[in-house]
Amino acid sequence: MMRVLLVQPSCIVSERCADRVLPFLPVGLASIASALRASGHQVKLLDALTSGWGQRWRIEGNWIEIGLPEEEIAAEIRRFRPQVVGFSVPFTTQMPRMRSLANWVKAIHPEIFVVCGGNHPSAAPEDTLAVPEVDVVVLGEGEEIFPRLLARLERGQSYQRMDGIAYRKENGVVSNRPNPHFIENLDSLPLPAYDLIPVKAFFKISGKRGIPLFTSRGCGKPCTFCSFGRVHGTTVRRKSTGNIIKEMKHLVEFYGVREFFFDDDNLFSDREAAEQLLSGIVAENLRIQWTARNGVDPAALDEIILAKVMESGGKRLHFSPESGSRRVLNSILEKPVDLFILEHAIARSLEAGLKVSCHFTIGHPGETLEEVYETLNFAWKLRSLGVDDFDFSLAVPYAGTGLRAKAENMGCILPHPEPMYMPHEGCLSTDEITAEEMVRIRDTAEREFNSRGLVVGLKQKVAPGKKIPHAPEDRFFYTVAPQPRTHTISPTPDEDQETAEEVV
Repeated sequence: MMRVLLVQPSCIVSERCADRVLPFLPVGLASIASALRASGHQVKLLDALTSGWGQRWRIEGNWIEIGLPEEEIAAEIRRFRPQVVGFSVPFTTQMPRMRSLANWVKAIHPEIFVVCGGNHPSAAPEDTLAVPEVDVVVLGEGEEIFPRLLARLERGQSYQRMDGIAYRKENGVVSNRPNPHFIENLDSLPLPAYDLIPVKAFFKISGKRGIPLFTSRGCGKPCTFCSFGRVHGTTVRRKSTGNIIKEMKHLVEFYGVREFFFDDDNLFSDREAAEQLLSGIVAENLRIQWTARNGVDPAALDEIILAKVMESGGKRLHFSPESGSRRVLNSILEKPVDLFILEHAIARSLEAGLKVSCHFTIGHPGETLEEVYETLNFAWKLRSLGVDDFDFSLAVPYAGTGLRAKAENMGCILPHPEPMYMPHEGCLSTDEITAEEMVRIRDTAEREFNSRGLVVGLKQKVAPGKKIPHAPEDRFFYTVAPQPRTHTISPTPDEDQETAEEVV
């Protein structure tokens, strides 16, 4: 048995994006925790992002950290005394804090084994292993790989011939050994360890008793802006209806969940599976509401399916046209969507009584200003149909995506730090459209489409008595972990309140 601490780090973003960041409950990390428990390990999970959501720290100019400070996480590492620390990094904006925390870990005890996983490390293992304190990157799905890795560590065996990991060889060269297969039977996985993640804190942040849920893994679509297929494979694997209903009933009975957020792209791609799930929700009389919030397949939404959606508690469907330009969709994004079919699916959904949200992305490498306005015109057409919620993002060249390769070939990626990898920041600039112009267009579009003259931020629902602070505190911290000591860092003279914390 090994003592394992799993950590979701806080994130660091620019000041203009601090109020736009959404909470992220690490259900995937809870699934890995459950698998480790089943293998006999002692596991603790620390979600610094959700647990510290109400904390905002201003660091290094206009950068804002959201979540628990690194000193508090380091103190927890000392208390728990883990043999292994695993960092989950689903977002690039969490990479800076992961780096400093990995440094803290080795400063606390150099023999602690540091593992890193998640979307960013899986898509960019070389970048992650450039952090000298990271020993191994787990690639893709970790429920099977992580326990096998720990079993080898327990026995003192070498892990260098394992599939599904990346590591540094003795000469410093990164060896990348992708997993040749993914978990085929998702029903074989135990329920995620919901008792280890801050579910109640997530309820307070979101203002509703809702929780994210995946019904499948994998995606066979070739979209250039997404690395999901690289992380979870290109073959869609589904949980059985019985397994999904079992997990939903568990969350309803033990955590009082009243709403589910289906976050996978494949909810409706298999018509038979979709009908079985919706019928199962009705048969179990769960009395819940649900939202499909990661884009749905418009071709599957006929009147029969939509009637079952309404009967089972569906209240909102999110569609992701991405662009209103067919050239951008076909040549740049390689997204298989027919705008004509999508438009009629949205109209049918609205007629059935559902609310509809739409997501668009602008500012892609090679996109012209005329094509940006094609997207805005198409969005306006959908607004006239009754769509009441729009999200406009700027293209982000995430590591491991085809969009990143296109942007690199065009030389249009601006030099910027990782906290700028946000859909509200301008990362790309071409001769046709500058990053500053795209930011202005995006901000104007979101304001015009959503607010009708009101400030967009005022429409965000905040739980009663739980206000998100808009004035971050200034704080000082070590970006390089010091050896343990007990002196206090003094605040600067012009501060009117204490801004330093005692280093644990």
